[in-house]
Amino acid sequence: MFKRIASLILATLVLTGCPSTKAPETKIATTEPIIFEQPKTLEDYETPEIVGVIREKVTFVNRAEPAVTIPIKKDIVQIAILLPLTGNGTKIGQSMKKAFMLSFANTDTKKIKYEFFDTQSTPEGSVNALRKAEQYSIDVILGPVYAQDVRAIKDLTTTPIISFSTDTSVISSNTFSMGLLQEEEVRNLKNFMINDGVKKTVVMIPNNQMGRIFGKEIDNTMNVSKIIYYTQGNLTSIDQQVRTLSEYDSRKKELDKIKSEIKNSQAITAAEKERRLKKYENIDTIGETDFDSIIIIGNINDTKGIVSYLRYYEVDPRKVKYYGTSVWSNNKILTDGNFLNANYVSLSQKSKAAFEQLYQSKFDSTPEALSLYAYDAGKLVQHLSRDGYFNKSELIAEGGYNGINGTFRILSNGKAQYLMDLYQINGRGTSRIKQKGKDNFK
Repeated sequence: MFKRIASLILATLVLTGCPSTKAPETKIATTEPIIFEQPKTLEDYETPEIVGVIREKVTFVNRAEPAVTIPIKKDIVQIAILLPLTGNGTKIGQSMKKAFMLSFANTDTKKIKYEFFDTQSTPEGSVNALRKAEQYSIDVILGPVYAQDVRAIKDLTTTPIISFSTDTSVISSNTFSMGLLQEEEVRNLKNFMINDGVKKTVVMIPNNQMGRIFGKEIDNTMNVSKIIYYTQGNLTSIDQQVRTLSEYDSRKKELDKIKSEIKNSQAITAAEKERRLKKYENIDTIGETDFDSIIIIGNINDTKGIVSYLRYYEVDPRKVKYYGTSVWSNNKILTDGNFLNANYVSLSQKSKAAFEQLYQSKFDSTPEALSLYAYDAGKLVQHLSRDGYFNKSELIAEGGYNGINGTFRILSNGKAQYLMDLYQINGRGTSRIKQKGKDNFK
């Protein structure tokens, strides 16, 4: 049974304008993003998990039955949320469930109802969840999270799906994605690197499916001099690739030659030899690499390994700029001194802290990263359902939306597009905005 949302107090959806092809009674802008009001910590907010959600007995119409109790044109939008509440994805699914509860708080209960359906972290479980949901007249599906689960259900329903998968192969005319795609990170990174004035860029990428997708996107989008693939989780592979990339052996050979010439010179005194050799006592190489920037793609451990080897093989971070993706916002990287002055693209952090603080205070835990997407997805659906029906045509909004993750929009091809910022790491656990992304899609 769908939950009728309780009168919970939290920041609600505030609109400053939005493009639309339906609901002519609403005057809306065409290019400016719709702004979702950011979450605030309110003393009188009641946590749904603790006090329970107010339930009202509502008669639903099974799709196989004639519409008697509720007419075909109804004033209530019914939302099915498909999440991995059990199985391998439990931690993520339960965190997203709580984020949805925060997002739907203080919603007009006369217009929107929602219910969670457990995908059990499997394609089979996702199909079963869909079948249970479609016993009722659902208007939109939020989820699933994983690509294989989306793939399992997307051709079994005509109900619009807004998933959280970053696999573009599951996107279709009726299946949209809220996920941050690799191509989006590359697109934003490219613009920032142009502004940074770098001229010759190399890329290190894991030789796996994710890496090959990144590599293809980078190769198609950016003018890089070299793409190097390493074996994920294999430090020997990383060591060899970085050593070759840095030209360590030839640069070391050149320095050894210089040292030998000083030692064997008959034209200078012993004191002068000692003075000149002292200049090189803490380095193994001489000369610069033939690149001025490097993009590093990979998980946290591999990324830390690559940067460590770059430093070990004397790739001077003062002369070579390091760039990464949103993975680098992790504390394990932010606190690593090897990443001092390194750069990474990330979604806006402006509202993230407020959301995390509210989530922590209400659920006594830290939200998973996908919980921020869940919150924004909830707000998005609320906006599209504000007139008592789910307005799918308005999902494709030129100006986009402004939520917890910053400004985003859903394109006609089903992909999500995000405006990101470029951050620079200070090596002490924090970072600062080095380049601010655009505020809108103009």
